[in-house]
Amino acid sequence: MGWKWNDKDVLVAGWESRAHFNEQIQYIRSELSLASSHRLANGHQYSLGYLWIFGDNIQLHRTFQQISFNQIRASYIAAHRFMMDGTFGPNTMPRFRARYRWTIVRPLTGTKINDREFYLKVNHEMIHDFKEASYDLEFRWVPLLGYQWARNNKIEGGLDYRINSWVNGFQAKQLLRSSLTWYRTF
Repeated sequence: MGWKWNDKDVLVAGWESRAHFNEQIQYIRSELSLASSHRLANGHQYSLGYLWIFGDNIQLHRTFQQISFNQIRASYIAAHRFMMDGTFGPNTMPRFRARYRWTIVRPLTGTKINDREFYLKVNHEMIHDFKEASYDLEFRWVPLLGYQWARNNKIEGGLDYRINSWVNGFQAKQLLRSSLTWYRTF
């Protein structure tokens, strides 16, 4: 959820939970986040935030900062995000990540997304992960189908594919999960 303070400043709060669905639902963890964004010149945006990760036998804190910008074209929007984050917790070594995400959003009808219309959104993210003396590289591909009820109310759902741990000659770890996100701005 987001709250606009003025034309340039937004406060965003989020909540996410993860679970495994096998023969029964197994809760993994939840994440609560709070971020402040400030719009700069030329469509650039700077954000600072905090994320609290908690669940069975886990409690972590993550801080992040990012800069993002959009390139609006005739029939699509290309978005870029550069992010740095650090994760800290009891009995764990700090973890730092440098991330770049490229996103394209395209309406399924017409040249721009209007209210009560579907759209396609595709993310590709590259994450450089540093923990102690180790390094890993993760790639994420996330194709989503979205629906915009109104400019301040939309929902997106799709797949989230991740692959990592293949840089240092290890067997690659792959993960495929579903994604469902509701965006609401007040």
